[in-house]
Amino acid sequence: AVEKLHSGENLLIFPEGTRTDDEEHLRFKRGASNVAVAAQCPIMPVLIKCHPSALKKSDKWYNIPDGGPNFSLISGDMLFLSDCIDISKAKTLQYRELTRYLEQHYQRWMAIDSPKTINNTKDTC
Repeated sequence: AVEKLHSGENLLIFPEGTRTDDEEHLRFKRGASNVAVAAQCPIMPVLIKCHPSALKKSDKWYNIPDGGPNFSLISGDMLFLSDCIDISKAKTLQYRELTRYLEQHYQRWMAIDSPKTINNTKDTC
């Protein structure tokens, strides 16, 4: 993954590692943070919304709502590691700190109705 990023390619990672049920209590895995820290690259956060709700962990994949779900992808402002975590700490601490930061960032973002409002809030690293 790091080689691909350094060669100019993009990488899409779902930090939950699986489908979720509870949007209020996101639990991210450290893989996305490990890659970002190892590559020392910024993160472009993307929020995927689905209406009507479908494909949650408790849903059967084949139970699709009538008319099908409508997906919206919303990109946020680029996140630079040095603005989110202490990059002077040991890598293992950076992974954990960035994972916590991303969880909080997304929870705040998902709680706001207007996707543009997230750009006007102050993130605390």
